Amino acid sequence: MLKTLRTVGLALGLGVALAGASLAQEATPAATITPPDGPRSITPPSTATTDHSKFEILQQDFKSGPEVTAACLTCHTLADDQVMHSLHFTWNYESDLGQTLGKRTEINAFCGNVVGNEPRCTSCHAGYGWDDMHSAPPQQSTAVDCLACHDRSGQYTKTATGAGHPPLDPV
Repeated sequence: MLKTLRTVGLALGLGVALAGASLAQEATPAATITPPDGPRSITPPSTATTDHSKFEILQQDFKSGPEVTAACLTCHTLADDQVMHSLHFTWNYESDLGQTLGKRTEINAFCGNVVGNEPRCTSCHAGYGWDDMHSAPPQQSTAVDCLACHDRSGQYTKTATGAGHPPLDPV
């Protein structure tokens, strides 16, 4: 009987130790995993009909995301209005039943917490300066983040809780 208890205790102890070690391992974020054929940008290759590197207005060191957007809008004059009326910017849409649906009007369980963590959400949001989810997103033209979708460097990032603003220092 004592031998059986010892064996069961040893088996349980070993199982707990292995389970604990497995759970204690830190998961590798998906963003740091390099595909076997090398790193890739999250955006598809450019199909632009023009070489943006040749435009004088883009030959400067920008100090903020809104400065980049202002430069983009010198040619893409309707882009800000188009983006500001998209689901990606408003987080709302009208259903076929006439209901206003979307992230701003429903329980936020996407990030694992019904309380919400909207400042963290803005690290992907295609806009700058939206720090109060109880109000509409900023409506200035330069509040649109062109680089959220159109960055081709693979280096563009945003701060975790910076209301959609990228860090001012290179990452």
